[in-house]
Amino acid sequence: MKIEDEELRGIFQAEGSESLEKLEQGLLALEARPDDSELIESVFRAAHSLKGSAGMLGVSSIELLAHQFEDILDLARRGRSPLTSAVADQLYQALDSMRALLDEAITGKPSGIDLRALLESLRAPKVAGTAPAPLETPAPRGDLNAHTIRVETQRLDRLLEKVGDLVVTTARAALRQTEVEKLRELLEQWQREWRIGSSGSATEENARRRDGLRLAQLSEALEVVARNLEDDRARLAGITEQLRDEIQEIRLLPLTGTFNLFPRLVRDLAQQEGKEIRLFLEGGETTADRRLLEKLKEPLIHLMRNAIDHGVERPERRRAAGKSSHASIWLRASRQAAMLQLELSDDGAGLDLAAISRRALEQQLRTPEQLARASAGEISSLIFAPGFSTRTEISDLSGRGTGLDAVRTSVEALNGTVELESRPGQGTTFRLRVPLTVSTTPVMICREGGHLYALPLASVERTVDLHSAEQDLPLPLSSLALILGHPDQPGARSCVILHEQNRRCGFISGQLVGVMELVVKPLHESPLVSGASILPEGSICLLLNPGELLQRSREHAFSVSLRKEAVTPGKRILLVEDSPITPNFEHKILEAAGYSVHLTRDGQEAWERLQSEAFDAVVSDIEMPHLSGLELTRRLRGLSRYREVPVILITALASDTERQGGLEAGASAYLSKSSVESGSLVRYLERLL
Repeated sequence: MKIEDEELRGIFQAEGSESLEKLEQGLLALEARPDDSELIESVFRAAHSLKGSAGMLGVSSIELLAHQFEDILDLARRGRSPLTSAVADQLYQALDSMRALLDEAITGKPSGIDLRALLESLRAPKVAGTAPAPLETPAPRGDLNAHTIRVETQRLDRLLEKVGDLVVTTARAALRQTEVEKLRELLEQWQREWRIGSSGSATEENARRRDGLRLAQLSEALEVVARNLEDDRARLAGITEQLRDEIQEIRLLPLTGTFNLFPRLVRDLAQQEGKEIRLFLEGGETTADRRLLEKLKEPLIHLMRNAIDHGVERPERRRAAGKSSHASIWLRASRQAAMLQLELSDDGAGLDLAAISRRALEQQLRTPEQLARASAGEISSLIFAPGFSTRTEISDLSGRGTGLDAVRTSVEALNGTVELESRPGQGTTFRLRVPLTVSTTPVMICREGGHLYALPLASVERTVDLHSAEQDLPLPLSSLALILGHPDQPGARSCVILHEQNRRCGFISGQLVGVMELVVKPLHESPLVSGASILPEGSICLLLNPGELLQRSREHAFSVSLRKEAVTPGKRILLVEDSPITPNFEHKILEAAGYSVHLTRDGQEAWERLQSEAFDAVVSDIEMPHLSGLELTRRLRGLSRYREVPVILITALASDTERQGGLEAGASAYLSKSSVESGSLVRYLERLL
């Protein structure tokens, strides 16, 4: 039965999903603490709440199942039926059925649930020692709330304030138009009087004096208009950036929802495989774009299944190796600059390099000579080859023959990277790094053969000037122009070093244009080009696939060396910014330019670090809690070692008064946030340093 009222359907979709999530997390906790009366009571209340909501909207199927769920929990809380593993399986069966029935109530698509038979099986209590009916491992559930986001009213209020600012600034722009009209009238009047003066109606001296006066008036008026237009442009740019940041923040969700998929999945698969596994989740509070989280579910589930199937050993084998019978799997999330990093680690046996090599020979992926020369990292990376598996039989758990290339393809489609680390006898770690948002992508732009190309910053390790680099550190090099089908440029000196999947290669570029954040539209015509974007001046820029670049570089790479000094961190920059979005982009711009960037999100914290550490420059926001950028600058100028250190202040709204105040405080430069993207920040730092 589908709920007819659209508004009520949306409300029940959100509340029902939340209740089912609480029930599942509660059940997982109860399996570890079956005698916890408070926990039983909490899960009971969640079931009762779901029953009430379903009953109010006439979704009787969910109401009946939730009622039966209550009855089983009620027996447990009264001590009449303990929460054994068999009883837990009953409750999970009810939970999965309610999830399918919720989808039916929202979409109208039949669930195929035999409600009568299900209720009868739930009413027949499982006796201790009786094997429960086998449960099919639940498929990864989709996001029922894919088109809805809960937003705090304070965030909406802030957006409305920004819209009000835009209205005011638009009105100011209309005033500028009036001022331009006055200038036009003044110019026309001057031209008329000049023509009259030329006809002899006035003396040449009077005409010259009048012209001088008009010219001064015109010059002054033009100066006023130019200054006002610049202020309005900066204000509009600042408000637009703040709106973008606020809207991006609204789209950010914690990874808790994604992480909650895995305890149940691990529990069921471990039970199915006869393995004892403990799952540890860290960093669930980390936030990322909702669409990104949706696209990361499948790769993470694939890696988790791979860890359970291939990674961790059975209890008897672990004990024979001197390990605990309980295997451990860790799923960690963190934010690093503008990137989201996810790590999935296990304490299993690690990769079997000999088995991988044998399989690579069988599939003719490498020759014996190539494998003999390959490093452990290069052999490990072969598991990402299409269809690669060391298993000879196909199983549902290991992906029915679908290899880890599916993970790599999914992550690369998000302009991210996958890294692998294996420790023989100790375990394996997969590390995924993707941009925090899928709406924009931070890139490095280069020009080859008169065309513009972009490289995702996630894959850019650093840039090097080949003419200034000395010999010492071996590195394969390839010509970016040749790979792209353009004539090679012998005098090119710029080199971009890309890294991905234990591979590194330097690509010689004709010209590095700079770092930008682009809105990229996906393209599927070529494996080398993953998308395209239109730059502000109207040029088309193609986004290159780093994995394909590295693959093609094998064909004509040559080896050179770069001195170790070329890879040491550059000058230390302290970046002070309390915004959750802005510093990520600024961090990447500075890092790509070769600086060693250290981030603080509070003026007071920055002041404390500056007193105990040495930095070559400070880049700070103006408005910050506890200590503003202006006050931080004044304090720095009072310290002898920071009296001459460059301090760049950045603000969203830059008026003449604010700019003057920043310079009086001792700032070396005062930039609007809109100018950061254009490259002004890096240019100012280079000049000041």
